[in-house]
Amino acid sequence: MRNPLKRRVARGENKPTLRERANALKASAARVMKRKASDQNADPFDVTQRAPGFVPYPFDRPTSLLSVRGVIHAEACKLLDMALVEYSRRCDLLGADIGAEERTKRQDALRRDLRLNALAAATDIGLGLSAYASQDGTTLVQGLLQGIQHEGS
Repeated sequence: MRNPLKRRVARGENKPTLRERANALKASAARVMKRKASDQNADPFDVTQRAPGFVPYPFDRPTSLLSVRGVIHAEACKLLDMALVEYSRRCDLLGADIGAEERTKRQDALRRDLRLNALAAATDIGLGLSAYASQDGTTLVQGLLQGIQHEGS
């Protein structure tokens, strides 16, 4: 008995059979799967594999690649936050027994010691903060400190 679903169309001599096409597909799939397996073992943060200008971030447990500018900004923000907390803590320890002029001198020395001006400048990524800063940066830092003091009140 004949199979009614079998096509009666003659195929060309160069055309592969269904079985040959299936074997070719299996072979190419095996090659692709082998290639992906070796890619999984590769370090995604390898220096030779990443684009120039990007570094793994965070440094202790990298989860992504970030531009160098972005890393500098992120780390400067963290450092500025820590420095402002330390500045506030140490200003609170100055006490009320010293005069206003002496207090200002000590606060200025503390600002220089904690590098608040440099950290504030490093965190400015086009927000226009530098337009409000005086030449030595004290206006910018004082504005940041006043913002911290208002938040704490």
